[in-house]
Amino acid sequence: MAIEIKNYGTFAGPGSGDGDEDPLLDFEDNEENVPIPQEDPDIIFLNESNIAACLVKSRSDYVRFRCNGTNTSQVHIDKNSGTITSLTLGATTTNCTNLTASNTVTGLNLVATSGTKTFNIPHPSKEGKRLVYACLEGPENGVYVRGRLKNNNIIELPDYWVDLVDPDSITVQLTPMGTSQDLIVDSINWGRQVVVRSVAGTGIDCFYLIQGTRVDLPPLEVEPDA
Repeated sequence: MAIEIKNYGTFAGPGSGDGDEDPLLDFEDNEENVPIPQEDPDIIFLNESNIAACLVKSRSDYVRFRCNGTNTSQVHIDKNSGTITSLTLGATTTNCTNLTASNTVTGLNLVATSGTKTFNIPHPSKEGKRLVYACLEGPENGVYVRGRLKNNNIIELPDYWVDLVDPDSITVQLTPMGTSQDLIVDSINWGRQVVVRSVAGTGIDCFYLIQGTRVDLPPLEVEPDA
């Protein structure tokens, strides 16, 4: 597979650019990852931010790796047509704070090979600070709903859980509010609703956390071969 480096200028997406069909440079894959010497006469190093490197199968099938035309801190990867079905980032994730898809993303499977998965946003209440939260992790593709049940004994699960969640995987945690109520899960009906009962015969007022495993995905391979 050849690599094409071309001055596309500043553009919004695939198909834009200066219209020049001739690349500035074509060369074959560096399969052994040998560092390119700065003095190599066959390589052109340009001190510009609007250069795109392309992995080219043909003129009608290529992936473009580019900056935003202003600086190198904002990197774009786009395909001339169709979708990129798999993308592996081998960079230091702690400094990559924003991963954005400009169009609808389907079948996305993000895999962190090390470290944690976090979000990093401007702090909502402290000026000059940021807020970093990490994802809770576990050996399953899990989902949850939570809320409060009051003056009722039935928790209605989202209607789409019937097709999304394995009903045998559903677990329920109940936290009584105000007084001890001796609450139990009386039944889980068809993955559609949870019936709660107070053994003490009191009124019901509690918070709930209900979790389940997605049935639309294969089981997570927790310990794959290295």
